[in-house]
Amino acid sequence: RKASMPADKDAGLVQQAEQGDLDAMMRLAGSLSGSRDWKGAAQWYTRAAEAGHADAQFELAVMAEQGKGVEQSDPEAERLYRLAAAQGHERAKRNLDVLIAQIEEDKTH
Repeated sequence: RKASMPADKDAGLVQQAEQGDLDAMMRLAGSLSGSRDWKGAAQWYTRAAEAGHADAQFELAVMAEQGKGVEQSDPEAERLYRLAAAQGHERAKRNLDVLIAQIEEDKTH
């Protein structure tokens, strides 16, 4: 928990997220990743990503690529980058291009 975020605000944010508020899920995941609770962040990014939130798909792809909070998986990162990129997420498009280039390079070595 961030020091500047009172416990009652956290509780309200969790309640909103649990009720399906995608913005609350993203704020909560961001707060958790900011405090390096990668598994907690991944849980909320996953819920938002499954609901089609492009930023959540991107953040979860980065986590999958790096193995933070979730098992490291280039195929999962690629899948999530593709979902976000299909919604016009520019950073996802760039990261997808880089990831595919790395995968292709690994195949030739």
